[in-house]
Amino acid sequence: MEFIEELESIESSSEDESHSAEDEYSQKDLPYGFQKDNPYLDMSPEDAFEKGMEYLKVYDTINATLMFEAALNKNPQNAKAWLQLGMVQAKNLYIYDASLSFRRCYQFDPNMTESLLERASVNQSHDKDSTCMALIDWVKVHPKYKHLKADKETRIELASSSGSHGNYYTNYRMFKETEGLLVQALRLNEENPDRDVLRALGMLYNLGCEHDNAIDCIQMALSINQEDPVMWNKLGETYSCFGNYAQAAHAFKKALELHPNYIEAMQAMVHHLNAMSLQRKIGKFCHATTGEYFHNSTIWEGVRRMGPKVGDPRVESAAERLDFEEMYRIVVMDPSWVMKSQ
Repeated sequence: MEFIEELESIESSSEDESHSAEDEYSQKDLPYGFQKDNPYLDMSPEDAFEKGMEYLKVYDTINATLMFEAALNKNPQNAKAWLQLGMVQAKNLYIYDASLSFRRCYQFDPNMTESLLERASVNQSHDKDSTCMALIDWVKVHPKYKHLKADKETRIELASSSGSHGNYYTNYRMFKETEGLLVQALRLNEENPDRDVLRALGMLYNLGCEHDNAIDCIQMALSINQEDPVMWNKLGETYSCFGNYAQAAHAFKKALELHPNYIEAMQAMVHHLNAMSLQRKIGKFCHATTGEYFHNSTIWEGVRRMGPKVGDPRVESAAERLDFEEMYRIVVMDPSWVMKSQ
């Protein structure tokens, strides 16, 4: 009994000191870079917003961006406009502007919990801690799930694993807390699972490199709605993570069939195919360096020229050192190398 009470005390203390969605989204005052010479500034906020939604439907993200910015120029507290602006900037691959727009949306309307989930999504590739915190916050403020808490089994595991782990413990604790909350949310309605919960779990498992679990979640979401280009794109990205290139290409193609101007899917597909091609070419160089060709300067010069295109400093470094074993280990033996080179 005393042990459980101690856990309750630890949990209460950590929650007081931990990240808070409201604190983060209201205290940080970061500037958004509105485009200058916007030709739509004379429109009313209402008309600009509606026109922006029309442009969004036909995938005209450039004019949609200008319209939503025009709407916000005269009504900067319009949470709906901030949300849509964030969605458009995410499609434009302007991650900073998208993330900031979702911050502003939540700041002006904390009931728009979608902004937290979308911000987790745009931060996924470059800010793992922020992604986990946004997912936790999304559960904590969501009307259906805000009553959920980390179960006792998870809390005991977390408490027993604390101590000298430093950042590893912090990240592990955050991952396990997020997983526990999302799994509970999913179990609330197993017969009709929430697509957003499945999407959030897929994000989390990809962060934790549990790609099999991520694929299970994404495929479950697609079983609910086969016409969801976002989930098809996420499926392609996940397959790429562990080298299932054929399945990844199929998923990207499906996303583009459903959404021909889906910029994220286009970029992922092109990079995926380019990286595969480079991997095959460098792999041939690696095989060619065996035996009498090991010190062939022409071969190594070719690898050095390809290094910057790959975007992996390890490849460039190995080529400069003529380190065949390191090059072979990176390019040929690691099935996830294509994704790591992005």
